[in-house]
Amino acid sequence: MRDGGSGGSAVSENDDKSDDEHGDVASASGAGATAVRRLTGRLRAHRVVTAAVAVAVVAAVAVPLVLAGSGADAEPCTPVSDATRALAGDPAAATKALDPGDSVDRIGGAKKLLAHDGFCGDGARVLGRVIVAGTRASGPGKPHTMAQARSAYAVAAALSGREIPAALAPSVARVLAEYEVDTLRDDDFGGSRRTT
Repeated sequence: MRDGGSGGSAVSENDDKSDDEHGDVASASGAGATAVRRLTGRLRAHRVVTAAVAVAVVAAVAVPLVLAGSGADAEPCTPVSDATRALAGDPAAATKALDPGDSVDRIGGAKKLLAHDGFCGDGARVLGRVIVAGTRASGPGKPHTMAQARSAYAVAAALSGREIPAALAPSVARVLAEYEVDTLRDDDFGGSRRTT
């Protein structure tokens, strides 16, 4: 009895605790159950320490996972500068940046701009727009200038033997297609006519 009398049944001191405090531990028996009760009791008594340990464990697992892609194993990428981005909107400046000159001695400029293993973010797409701006004829049906033709040659030389990034490929294909038209037109002017 709970009134302190000497009634027939003995009452455990744990009877006043709610069911969630016992949890599933009540169904366990033996030394294992006692150890679990002690551990959960200590964890409840030191909630701040428990939270700190939980945060440390999560950080120990999460930080290496987050950093896994940014370590020495990560593919290096080349950022595209703001000055290079500006070339996409200025065809004359893009042609000048890509043009290796009459003697083709400045071909290193195009290679420096284009010959990289990977570009960061939208870099390949931006360089594609620079290539199109620097090599495209001034209007439909108009021939390319010599500077634009040399620029197209420099682009081909810079990308020769390299894997072209997917975002850059459409622009390179467009340039090649436009110069194929010039080649056919030049054959027509030279006296040799193609029949299709």
